[in-house]
Amino acid sequence: MFVGSMNDGMLGLGFSGIDAGEELTVLDNMVSQGLLPAPVFSFYFNRYNSRDRDSVLTLGGTNPDYYTGDFTFANLSMPDHWQFEIDRIQLANDLGTASFYTCQAEINTGSSLIVGPSYQVGVLNKRLGAKPMKGDLKMVSSYNF
Repeated sequence: MFVGSMNDGMLGLGFSGIDAGEELTVLDNMVSQGLLPAPVFSFYFNRYNSRDRDSVLTLGGTNPDYYTGDFTFANLSMPDHWQFEIDRIQLANDLGTASFYTCQAEINTGSSLIVGPSYQVGVLNKRLGAKPMKGDLKMVSSYNF
């Protein structure tokens, strides 16, 4: 799975009990032992291909060195997934505009895929300038969000 990749492994941050068994997740285990001040984790992803600033995972809170302003919180729409409702998605660039209203989204930091209903994802792919790959996949090169 990791042949040729630049990572050292994988850390699941899903919910306890959704995989094989009722074992605690790493995060839940750390919270139960009092090792973290809060049951929170946050990510900073370096969007550039440089070592000026590495990507960071912070367990137990957030790191203000990597953001400004306030957070917007969303309630989960499924109790065992990082899924929530989005009121609106709007994309505007030189390829046109695409808007969608009220849909479900799931955050998965282990994937670079945009998954959803065929029509809406097709419009997003077109507006992002995605190029066909093998199978039903399309690729967007160097697009920053």
